[in-house]
Amino acid sequence: METYSIGIIGPGRVGKALLMALKHAGHRIQLVGGRNTDNLETLKAELPETLFTSNYTHWPPVDILFITVPDDAIEDVADRISRSKVNLRSVIVAHTSGAKSSDLLFNLREKGALVASIHPARSFAGLPDDYRKFRGSAFAIEGDPQAAAVLSRLFSSLGGIPFQIPTEAKPLYHLACVMVSNYSTALMGSGLSILEQIGIPRPKGKVILLPLLQTTVQNLNAADPEQVLTGPIARGDVETVKTHLENLKEKNPRRIQVYISLGRETLNLARKFAPDHFEKYELIEKLFQEFEVIS
Repeated sequence: METYSIGIIGPGRVGKALLMALKHAGHRIQLVGGRNTDNLETLKAELPETLFTSNYTHWPPVDILFITVPDDAIEDVADRISRSKVNLRSVIVAHTSGAKSSDLLFNLREKGALVASIHPARSFAGLPDDYRKFRGSAFAIEGDPQAAAVLSRLFSSLGGIPFQIPTEAKPLYHLACVMVSNYSTALMGSGLSILEQIGIPRPKGKVILLPLLQTTVQNLNAADPEQVLTGPIARGDVETVKTHLENLKEKNPRRIQVYISLGRETLNLARKFAPDHFEKYELIEKLFQEFEVIS
């Protein structure tokens, strides 16, 4: 396996997980850069030969430099690097933003770097074993072709599943990730809050709802969404949907629009799999329209 010398700027959740995954795969971590390098004693102990620095002037040479800072800081970091005396010719520089493209690194390309972005379709909680999450995860890559080719090989060596997308597709890719990951988390929060209204505390609510979510994920792993869709909308159970909306109107009016918006997405799936319920689905849509006016 080909090995690389690696630099990482921004040792936060993603940065730490990435550098530990690369270290365990046999790559050399030459540089860890960032403003809070004094608060990384455990990491420094694990990487005694690595340079930890907040200085952008004198770095050891690296093959690949990852910028793993928050989205809003990427341009500033790239600008600071571009104004330094660091030799970037033929160095691959990649940021890990899901929403932003490699275009943010244009000034580094002008200094001879090959630029790209790579985003793991995986959430990181800052846990010690987060680096293991790279195995089996998908990675969206876009940018300069030579950089994308090297990064594809690199993340394949970590057990990942890299795939390339056009630069202009990056926002839509990230939108899909947000809707599935962040919004499902928000929906879990909503479900727990509704259970609290009937006297079920959050720990007990998790015991009730998490297995339901987990089996849903298992079902989705086995078949397409329209094939495994369940529930009152899929069945065309008009009265149940009406009862839900009436209860939301009385006790959770701010969640009516969320229910209706997701209900319409559910109707779109249901129509594909059970078109024979067409008339019932039309009645459900009329309910949505009625309660939209009320809310």
